[in-house]
Amino acid sequence: MDTIIKLTIYIRANTAESGPPLGTTLGNIGVNTIKFCKEFNEYTKDLPSYFLLKVNIFIKKNKFFKFKVNFPFIRFFI
Repeated sequence: MDTIIKLTIYIRANTAESGPPLGTTLGNIGVNTIKFCKEFNEYTKDLPSYFLLKVNIFIKKNKFFKFKVNFPFIRFFI
């Protein structure tokens, strides 16, 4: 994999917005922030917005990105 950047951020489920601070962080790297927000919100649309999710974003040289969401452990619900 030719990933040049791995970014780990925490985002509440279904609440990603293209404004600061997320937009500034991804925009400075060259990632299409609006596209990321749409994909992330669609991916997490069935989760409650109080879920704080750890998101790993892998960004390639051509600014293509993919993300992996780490869901809360079961102890979060207890």
